[in-house]
Amino acid sequence: MIRKYFISILLLPWVCLAQWEWQHPQPQGNTLWSLEFTGSGVGFAVGDYGTIISTEDSGATWLVRESGTEHDLLTIYFLDTDNGWIFGAEGTILKTTDGGKDWIFQSGPDIHIFDGLFVNTDTGWVCGGKDYHAAIYRTNDGGQTWEEQIRYQSPGPLQSICSTENGKIFTSGRQQILKTTDGGDSWMLYPAESDWDCRSICFTDSLNGWIAGVETWGTLILNTNDGGVTWAEQITGQTGIFNRSLNDICFVNRQFGWACGT
Repeated sequence: MIRKYFISILLLPWVCLAQWEWQHPQPQGNTLWSLEFTGSGVGFAVGDYGTIISTEDSGATWLVRESGTEHDLLTIYFLDTDNGWIFGAEGTILKTTDGGKDWIFQSGPDIHIFDGLFVNTDTGWVCGGKDYHAAIYRTNDGGQTWEEQIRYQSPGPLQSICSTENGKIFTSGRQQILKTTDGGDSWMLYPAESDWDCRSICFTDSLNGWIAGVETWGTLILNTNDGGVTWAEQITGQTGIFNRSLNDICFVNRQFGWACGT
């Protein structure tokens, strides 16, 4: 009887744990921060705790992929159907050259990377920040090494970066909008209102661009038609509604665009 008693105690934790499994939402429940489709129904999403999920049927079903990290993954960017990068907290960078089948680690800068872009397989930029500093880094070797271009005290990190058709690059964050016309060798800081939290930026051409975010009295959308020299607020219809924010914005031309948030 004594022997049976000890066996039952040892087996009890295993029996209890075996009865629980993740059910909803499928295939996982971590917060997702970025989504990218590369064509032919193939897409990826990344999020907290190193989450990567992928689909090959335009999002009808998703599979969890192994990332090899528990750091939060904040954005994913594909240059083409084969070459892509994932950026995240603590300088995390993952790279694929086979369309996302395999991801390899690259050495990243000592910041939380909120966004990144590449103009070819060698040249790219990342933006982010850490410890009340904002920073931008550039690579000329596909992400193997990164050179600091600018780092300064800031109320928050730089959260979004984009390029225009004539080679201009813009980045934005809390109370800040920056622009370069020489590949990042020098950056121009444009004045921003003290309550503007500029979370996403996009351009359809060298002159017309938009920023989405949040301000004191509600959601925020800014528009420029002079290449970022001046920015004007646009009506979102959510003024005075607190705890709302726009976190991403995308335009396909000067007339049609989307913004999403909480």
